[in-house]
Amino acid sequence: MGYGALCEATWISPYDLTKEVEDLAETLQIKEYIQMFQAKHQESTDPEKIVSRCWDLGKIHQMYADFLTEYRPKLEGHLKRLQAGETIEPSECFVERFKLIHEYRKLLQ
Repeated sequence: MGYGALCEATWISPYDLTKEVEDLAETLQIKEYIQMFQAKHQESTDPEKIVSRCWDLGKIHQMYADFLTEYRPKLEGHLKRLQAGETIEPSECFVERFKLIHEYRKLLQ
């Protein structure tokens, strides 16, 4: 959605995405579990400079590229199997989903 993790439970964005977050929270029925705050940066620092001081964007980009390199072929393989009429067992889906989520969470830290 355009947010970056500032710490484990705090996500920030340079954009006003209040409406999008509210809509998603409503859809997921999690409104009671989130808090939104708005802040104003008091200096004239370019937002890109602030972001580059908070996160190593080159490293994050490489991690995303590595993630896609690993998981895109798996997705394509599963799609081919489904298009061929093959059934993928729920247990196999569970294992693959668990691995994918575990690896994806590393990108968010």
